[in-house]
Amino acid sequence: MSRAETLARLNAKSVTIDGMPPGGGTEITDGLIAAAIKNLPKIVQAYARVRYAGQGTSLGELMTRHRDKINDLAILNGWQGTPHSFILFADMAMYDAISDNHCRRCKGAGAHNNRKVCVTCEGTGRGTAVTIKERAEAIGVTPYMWKIHWESRLSVSASDFAYYDDQIAKELNIQLFGA
Repeated sequence: MSRAETLARLNAKSVTIDGMPPGGGTEITDGLIAAAIKNLPKIVQAYARVRYAGQGTSLGELMTRHRDKINDLAILNGWQGTPHSFILFADMAMYDAISDNHCRRCKGAGAHNNRKVCVTCEGTGRGTAVTIKERAEAIGVTPYMWKIHWESRLSVSASDFAYYDDQIAKELNIQLFGA
């Protein structure tokens, strides 16, 4: 089963387990999903609940964990900026990941195989263009500073969320489908 098919199964309202007829079949419930992903890191669990199970109550947990991760990266790598700009950046990256507005070609990563910049979205990972100026203004930097420092960080963050998707799909295939 492909990653896309597995992740599509996270919509418990419309999916039945293979071989079971629709309507009367066994649904993949939120409880089954929660049990299947319990061994994943907490940030990945929160992402799965927000992105795929529609559990808005987990948004705060995901936001806090992602902000902490970005803040740790900023400190570790000596990023220039204020704590507030790191929070705004973390929120921007998170909302890019949980929204459905991703480039279909690169699936929101902005690059293919972490090497070649996606020509469709020009490395933004977004389905519709958000300008450099808009992103720079959102975190309080100049467009030049965004391009030089922040754009690559956003691509790395998008790659993190793509990796979370892979972890979720793999764990669901193992736990729910024995694959």
